[in-house]
Amino acid sequence: MRLYCHVDDHEPGVGDRGEHHLIQLWAAPEAPPVHPELTEADLTLRRSYTDDFEQSVAAWRQ
Repeated sequence: MRLYCHVDDHEPGVGDRGEHHLIQLWAAPEAPPVHPELTEADLTLRRSYTDDFEQSVAAWRQ
């Protein structure tokens, strides 16, 4: 990805007068996933986080 932005007036709050944008995207070569597979320990931690979050929301609503 390449991103280019040009603003004629660099003062904050001026608005978007004079802005020019160029965004280019191109496909990457196919590759294996970057993230490792989730283990049972990972899934257990996710479940405990979800349970803790749901309990905190219930306590907040009381």
